[in-house]
Amino acid sequence: MEEETALRSSEEIEREAQKFQVLIFADILRALREHPDWLEEVRRIILSHDLIELPRKFEEFLKEFHELKEDFRELKRDTMSCRRAWHFSGEDKRLLTIIQPAGVVKIFTMIKIYASSSFGFTEHSVDEFGAISKEKILWIDVEKPTEEEILWLRSAVSFEMPPREVFGDIEISSKYKEEGERIFMSLSFVIQQKEDILVEPVFFFLKGRYMVTIRYRDIPTLMIFQKRVESQVLTFQFAEEMFSHIVNIEVDRIGDRLEILGRRIRNLRKEVFEEQTEEIIKDISYYDELNITLRETINEKLRILSHFVKSPRINAQTKREIKVILDDLHTLLDYTTFYMDKIDSIQNTLLGLINIRQNEAVKVFTVLATIFLPATLIASIYGMNFEHMPELHWKYGYVYSLALMVVITLSLIFWVRRKGWL
Repeated sequence: MEEETALRSSEEIEREAQKFQVLIFADILRALREHPDWLEEVRRIILSHDLIELPRKFEEFLKEFHELKEDFRELKRDTMSCRRAWHFSGEDKRLLTIIQPAGVVKIFTMIKIYASSSFGFTEHSVDEFGAISKEKILWIDVEKPTEEEILWLRSAVSFEMPPREVFGDIEISSKYKEEGERIFMSLSFVIQQKEDILVEPVFFFLKGRYMVTIRYRDIPTLMIFQKRVESQVLTFQFAEEMFSHIVNIEVDRIGDRLEILGRRIRNLRKEVFEEQTEEIIKDISYYDELNITLRETINEKLRILSHFVKSPRINAQTKREIKVILDDLHTLLDYTTFYMDKIDSIQNTLLGLINIRQNEAVKVFTVLATIFLPATLIASIYGMNFEHMPELHWKYGYVYSLALMVVITLSLIFWVRRKGWL
């Protein structure tokens, strides 16, 4: 019944509004003031149920938002003050996992654990650490370690992480250190790119059968080592054996780079005599930087391995292998010295050729200036505006001066060509 009444009322209002003429906005305001029931009808049409409920819904949203904000703050406080509980299993205290207060297991995706198997290496994750036999774990590789991962290594294998700033120090005390059964080393690996040469440090930690490597980017030598172990089914009893194998691969890579560098230097020497371009100068600079970088890494390895081979913790077989590597490094160091001299020789040759080309250009300009100097002198003399110059009023003075310039110029050209200067 109410709907029918509202419908009839709306129809009546509509019929009345049709009689009212609206020309400007003020007419609408006047009509609404004169007919209050029209204003109520406008409100009923414009203000729908959803629109009327909007303030209440917005208040509910704000209330839920504040509750969510408080939950987030509480979660943040729990995260900052979380206590990590370390769970161990068995008598050997092998680490199983890290559990935070909320019961969330922290997964370390950048830690790879390699255990010995009949196929060489098998890769495992951190959550499998407790299930792997301690005697089979050989290598733990960590890329861009976080504080949690360093804590994991400390509890798992008594690892101590030095600050990354120490990696770049040249002192041997920062590169090599022994504490009890533990050996710490920092070796630089050369990564050659198209237009850049990078030197990336890798930190090695050796203890018993364990070897831990800390790196901050992909190292080709470590990737080659992993593939070689899998393809050749290599087995290792001690951590220093793996370290020796990795260093041997890096030394082979340095030797290959020096061999390629030698061929390019020989080709570059021939190109220098053909043309002296900016590209050749860039190539010389790049090869010089590469040779110096390889030389620095070789010197670094010589110093570190010289201490490493004297360690009483190293077995006799590994010591023999390290001594062979040291001999190879000394040989490669001699090659870098030889290539350094060759690059200097090419640079001096290039500078000499550039000076010769510049001298030839200067010589041509000098000869041309000398040839045209007498003609310039004659023109300068007769260009003076003195009053008493007989040739100025002579009938054949102009022809005479031109002929004199041509004769002297041709005579100088003939003389210069006879001397071989032009």
